Amino acid sequence: MKRIFIILILGMMVTSCEQEFLSVKPSSNIIRPQTLEDLEQMLDNNLVINVSGVLQRIASDEYYIASPEIWQGLFSSTQRNAYLWKADLYEGETNIKDWDNLYTAIFYANSVLDELSRIDGEEQRKSDIRGRALFIRAYALFDLVNTFAPFYDTKSATIDNGVPIRLSADVNQTEKRATVKSCYERIITDLDEAAKLISAKTPPGLRTRQSKAAVYALLSKVYFFMQDFEKAETYASTCLSLYSTITDFNQLQTNTDQPFQGNNADVIYYTTQVMDYTTTSGVGSLTGNYIGMDTELVKLYEPADIRPQVFFNKNSQGRNYRKMMYGSVSNNLYPFTGLATDEIYLIKAESLARIGDLVESKNTLLQLLQKRFPKGHNFGIDKLDQHDLIERVLLERRKELVWRSVRWTELKRLNALGHTTVLQREFKGEVYELSFDNANATFPIPENELIHLF
Repeated sequence: MKRIFIILILGMMVTSCEQEFLSVKPSSNIIRPQTLEDLEQMLDNNLVINVSGVLQRIASDEYYIASPEIWQGLFSSTQRNAYLWKADLYEGETNIKDWDNLYTAIFYANSVLDELSRIDGEEQRKSDIRGRALFIRAYALFDLVNTFAPFYDTKSATIDNGVPIRLSADVNQTEKRATVKSCYERIITDLDEAAKLISAKTPPGLRTRQSKAAVYALLSKVYFFMQDFEKAETYASTCLSLYSTITDFNQLQTNTDQPFQGNNADVIYYTTQVMDYTTTSGVGSLTGNYIGMDTELVKLYEPADIRPQVFFNKNSQGRNYRKMMYGSVSNNLYPFTGLATDEIYLIKAESLARIGDLVESKNTLLQLLQKRFPKGHNFGIDKLDQHDLIERVLLERRKELVWRSVRWTELKRLNALGHTTVLQREFKGEVYELSFDNANATFPIPENELIHLF
């Protein structure tokens, strides 16, 4: 992995409009940035920075592989095994992008933080750079801990094994696994500082850049996973006070595979899954040749709901596939996985319901649903009690956040709240099952990395 980091940083400097490094600086400084602009360009390398993992998606129950022959023809054992929740996930495969690419993003962030103190420049610009780097590190660590560690449990987080917390770009420095609690504490510490440093309050035109709204959105999600619903609601409200735009689906063209154009207004912070396993985790009509959206999922939508027309289309074999998503273009087959206002509204609505503020929870939920149904639709939530309101919000999360790499952690979260879920797949005449009490619901750390951690 050390070699991967070095190669990537070299590649970035050569390919991201920084070829002058090669011609005007001694070779010993080839990978050392010299200006604040150099640091900003490192943070703007969206192919490295704006990514999240893919294992959670290919193991989820949101889709099915069209045939055993397609499953058998998949190039990766990891891809095949994740679909069937097999204990030996990797079968010796290395270079697992959910691990390598996310720690590469952390390496970039740490490189910027390490170099920042020695580079002169305007203090506000330096503060912005530091805040952005801290957010990037927190975002990647949050993805890693939710992929490769048990879900946060207040009773066991102090002893549950998390992932290494890397705070330096020194590739000779190794870190052991931290606890889940320590990982979350580091994420919160980084985000708290980032909120003070980043000057942009609302998402910039370039949604791959960070803002205060993005920091608060992620903080709301972190506390939501920790079951601290008061803080989750507070940060969700703070985020929405800065940026609250929701696209009205009544205004979208639904007879196209690309209903969203460019930087959709809902996006607070744009990331996409790592570039891997496209056939079982991508978007667009080509994926319909290999997979179909889960039929039971599609049945959850009411007839008046506009979302199925925006989210799905059918191929000639009758399989539903996921249309292009926020920020995607015709040649981009990788789904949106970032932060958007719809998710923050749903975090706020559920958090309010769980702390007993039913009136405000219903108002928050309606602000989203009114943009997903025809005008004048009766949502029937006025008389819901606390239990039924929570169940309704959970249903809306299921329908709204489909194919956003949310489902797997959602099932882990609900299991921690006492909702028992057992996934089933029937494949080649066998029934495969996964309980979220099962250790298989936590992905193993790649075998080639384990030697550095114990």
